[in-house]
Amino acid sequence: MANKSTIDHDKLVQLRKQTPLLLLQNPNYFGTLTDKVIAKKFEPVLDLGSSKQYYEELECIDYKPETARLGAVIRIKQSGGYGGTPCIGGSREYIRFFVDYDNNGTWTDEGLAELGVYDHSFTDDLCYHVEINLSPDKVSCCRSKAVLPKVRAILSWNIVPTAGDPNFPFVWGDVREAFIQIQPSNSIWCYILSSLDKYPNFKLAPEFYKPEFEKQFLPDLKEKVKFVKPLTELTTSAADLKKVYGAEVQEARIALKAIHELSLNNATLNNNSIISTLLPNFNLVEIFDVYAKSKFNTDYEELHCVSLNRDMDTLHASIQIKRKSGYNGDLCSNGGREYVAFYMDFGTGWEYMGTQFTAVHDIPDNPAGGLWYNVSLGIKLDAHRKQWCQVGKAKVKGILSYNLVPAPNDPEFVAPWGDWEECNVEVKPLPKGVTSGLTSVVLEKAGGMVVADINDGTGLATTGSAGSLGGALNSPFYGIIELIGHIFYAVPGMEYRFLVTRPGETERPLLDQQTITTANSGGAFTDHALDPDSDGWIPYLENASVNIVGGLLGRYGAYVPGKHVIRIQARDGIIIYDDPNGSVTLLIDDKAPDVSIHIVTGGGDCADFNSGTDISGTYSMLDDHAGSFSISVTPNKGAVVDVDGTGGNSLSYAGSTLPPTGKTGTFVIHTAGVPKCGYNVRIDAWDRTIYNSHGIGLHNNDIQGFCLRTP
Repeated sequence: MANKSTIDHDKLVQLRKQTPLLLLQNPNYFGTLTDKVIAKKFEPVLDLGSSKQYYEELECIDYKPETARLGAVIRIKQSGGYGGTPCIGGSREYIRFFVDYDNNGTWTDEGLAELGVYDHSFTDDLCYHVEINLSPDKVSCCRSKAVLPKVRAILSWNIVPTAGDPNFPFVWGDVREAFIQIQPSNSIWCYILSSLDKYPNFKLAPEFYKPEFEKQFLPDLKEKVKFVKPLTELTTSAADLKKVYGAEVQEARIALKAIHELSLNNATLNNNSIISTLLPNFNLVEIFDVYAKSKFNTDYEELHCVSLNRDMDTLHASIQIKRKSGYNGDLCSNGGREYVAFYMDFGTGWEYMGTQFTAVHDIPDNPAGGLWYNVSLGIKLDAHRKQWCQVGKAKVKGILSYNLVPAPNDPEFVAPWGDWEECNVEVKPLPKGVTSGLTSVVLEKAGGMVVADINDGTGLATTGSAGSLGGALNSPFYGIIELIGHIFYAVPGMEYRFLVTRPGETERPLLDQQTITTANSGGAFTDHALDPDSDGWIPYLENASVNIVGGLLGRYGAYVPGKHVIRIQARDGIIIYDDPNGSVTLLIDDKAPDVSIHIVTGGGDCADFNSGTDISGTYSMLDDHAGSFSISVTPNKGAVVDVDGTGGNSLSYAGSTLPPTGKTGTFVIHTAGVPKCGYNVRIDAWDRTIYNSHGIGLHNNDIQGFCLRTP
């Protein structure tokens, strides 16, 4: 990691500002091109080395098995260099997650998370949490070998890491790996197998494990085997654990849960006979001596990162589990609990925010570097948010405690096993037009774009604010429009609705059923299918203990071309509140680019050519909102494509080489040194449309074949 005090700050500031221009002039300026053919044309100028992490760095990877949420912590290390302010501009941090389920080097692309960042006035580092839903490709029963995949997270500033590329060469960014634990399967077969342990020679045929068998033939199987005790109810006594662990785990750690439960009843705790019965042959003097020392111990677990998910208002703690045993039982038992008490300091001292936990277990295959877990807590920050454009800051503290609930409202609490960690976080400002303390409703984002980044006249979006989808440039929309908003300072019982004006129609309420996901203070997610009433009103589910995940209040299917106008209202039974920022206009474009490609020299399409021959052709890429196109030869055996004499194989609207509505032109395929084989020349084209709120560019392609033969 680069040290701030030894780096030429002024030089890096200039490089950061000039990065887009430098890459436009030389895409290999920082030596990141992996295509050897193209890299030959562009000599690298500068290797940033450890300075790649000067502005942003990956701190932790974490995972919560119970909710299957995979996350990462990003540390923003400078006050400038992020391309703008919360009011205008800003840039994006992209994190792509890869998972190696078998730890054999085969990586599965599990998706992309992103974070809007901007310049601020703080000298402290800021810690942000981002996360995705993980649908594990591999699970097992609790009595089988634990599934412990390796995760790789790639952080890249303002350049989206290429999908499917676990070795993506970022310019500014970082990469980190960690092992996680997948929640054991709850399949009915796991319950059956757990009841057959006394029959070691009994084996089920492989087809019995297939989900379709369970669904088709045994719909009432759970009723038939309900005598099997649920695995999550299995517990292990301290006396039994001592027999299993022997001298490997301290008696004080084994007895911690039992002592804590007894301590809840002072009369019981003072009864030595009861303690001796629960903890036979335990050295009680040594046990209580450990508890009395008030000293953290991180031999078994350690808290490495605390952070805030700014967009979901959740605090996070990243915990490393270091050992193979000492966690009160295996995956078929309740195991132990890692508690984290969260505090925040907004400038007047520590405020207790709440305590949450994650379950941990003895896992014999715990890898070197340990397993990484997440603990999260939903919070409310509206009372601490400043006016539009005024970014706030707070300090977060997490106190980790194994199997002992930390005392609330005690920011100096010391657990026998655990530790604490602190970091500063950003408290995002209130939206434009919202006044602190006054009830108001705001549609903050539509179709992945901050509303302020959508031109109300044209209906086109251009990324300007850090919260918008990266890469939009005069972009229309298509598909599922996610509508993200918030009722600020809401009173109980509030409702909201969306009013939509479709092309050629008058305004009417949106009556589509909406699925709203909420998260409670424990981080548990719940989906709610809500049917608007005849006037479009939907109950507002957020309250003091429940967050609406991501602020996603609704979805609108926009498939009819033309301009669509959307606005939001809220009501408290009497008063109707309108968005102070008005409505949003979206231009819908449902057409992918029209493309064609043809070979014109020699015998034309599908003809034979001698290796070493230059093959010429024509192309066409036309669209009302053209984005980019590339022409390539497959398989890739060294053929070089030159489009319109530019020396490259692609043109883009963002790079000012492609007109707004596309173009027609010519290309040449240079085949010097290319072996004989059958080849295809293809054009792949994308427009600028934001589709389904998360991607940019409707795609189309055309293809022609040809053969190279030895002269």
